[in-house]
This record gives sequence, structure tokens and C-alpha cells, in this order.
Amino acid sequence: MNQITSFLFSTEDRADQMEHWEIRVSRVGEDRFMIMAEEQQLRQMYGWNKVEASTEIEAFQMMVQRIKTDEGSRRTLPKKPVKVGRPPKE
Repeated sequence: MNQITSFLFSTEDRADQMEHWEIRVSRVGEDRFMIMAEEQQLRQMYGWNKVEASTEIEAFQMMVQRIKTDEGSRRTLPKKPVKVGRPPKE
């Protein structure tokens, strides 16, 4: 299993409110990483994306740039756990 490294990043959004992001980086191959970001207060996220980078720091910086320019698929997470159904009876 690949190790996931978490970084914290804070920035002001367009409404001058602070956003606090947790960015997760996981190496999946030589010069390839999976990255994702989750905003801690507004519960928004960028899903896992595959990027080419030479280091974890470079992959982290790519996600920071994505957050700052608001490119990609930012989506709001549900506030409550979503029920997916009951387990089958035995």
C-alpha cells in the first residue's frame, strides 16, 4: 500500500475568508503521484487526480496552484453520512 502524506495549506478565498486545506499526496509510480485536497471548514474537496511530478513537494505545489486558480472539479461534501442501504440479512 502506498503511503499518503498530508500537508496543511491556508489561503483567503475571493470573499476574504480563510480556507484551511488538507492536501494528501501519494506516490503511485516513478514521477507519478495521486493528489487530493479537502477544505476543513466548508467541507469542499478536489477529488484524487494523477499528476506527474518529481517530488511530493512538487505535487503539493501543483494542488495549491489548482486551489488558488480554482481549476478542477471542486465539490461540496455531504454534511451528514449518506445511507447507502441496509446490509443483507443472513
